Amino acid sequence: MPKLTIDYPTSHGVTDTYTKLKDFFEKTDEIKKYDPKVQCLFNDSNRTCDLKGSQFKGDFKVAEAAQGSQVTINIDLPFLLSPLKGKIEETLLKMLKKHVG
Repeated sequence: MPKLTIDYPTSHGVTDTYTKLKDFFEKTDEIKKYDPKVQCLFNDSNRTCDLKGSQFKGDFKVAEAAQGSQVTINIDLPFLLSPLKGKIEETLLKMLKKHVG
């Protein structure tokens, strides 16, 4: 399976960034328009989340960084979605900018 990794730095603190991402997955349906069956298993103590959808699986973690925090997203895509890898990355970056800042 092709992999997609996004490292997204933010000036917000780790707790604030994780809370924003968790709220995004739990309180909005924005991601569900791409995969209505997406499920998220959060680990608050590690600030991570395992994602599983009908077309993909992945995870994200929020870690401390020099000027705030960093979000790392790893997605395993099926071969059928390989040609859309660039568009998927672009969409995820837009979502991060919108919801995390």
